[in-house]
Amino acid sequence: MAPLLRPEDCCILLIDPVKRNLARTHIDDNDRQALMSRHALVERAAQTLHVPKFFAIYREIEDRREWIARPCEPAHPRIYVLGNSGSLWADSGIGVALAQIGRACLVLCGFWLDGNVTFAALNALADGFDVFVLLDACPSSDRFSESPAINRLLQAGVVPLTTTQMVREWAEAVPDEHERSTLLDLLK
Repeated sequence: MAPLLRPEDCCILLIDPVKRNLARTHIDDNDRQALMSRHALVERAAQTLHVPKFFAIYREIEDRREWIARPCEPAHPRIYVLGNSGSLWADSGIGVALAQIGRACLVLCGFWLDGNVTFAALNALADGFDVFVLLDACPSSDRFSESPAINRLLQAGVVPLTTTQMVREWAEAVPDEHERSTLLDLLK
């Protein structure tokens, strides 16, 4: 694993990034708005550098206004609708799809740190990915399970990041000055 996260090595998996989950969090309205802003930052940074994004959702979303982050590639939206039972990773085919992209680093964000995000991270590690979790963009479903979930991820070898840190590392690694400036402008 390279010390600096490089965008050309990355793909992103957003797990159930829909507004209905915001109402289920234990955070206040200001923190909900901040969470939505972090997801938007991930989306804009990935779009700027053409980093592939994948979406795992639990129910088909007809109204695109319900998305917190949106697929930016209409021809290849990479949306995987998950069932209510079974493995997010194996049963949906998302693990196979991510492997076919051929990028070593998987960046995860979405709902829920203490469940879906942790299980996706552990499965991705088992499949050979270097896994990075954007902790400030992954609320837990229960505030008391957040710390044990983070400990489990760290014990398994996941690299914790914030959205700002990811964007800064991408900006540091990208050779194109215009792309670097665009990324740094996103942080203002």
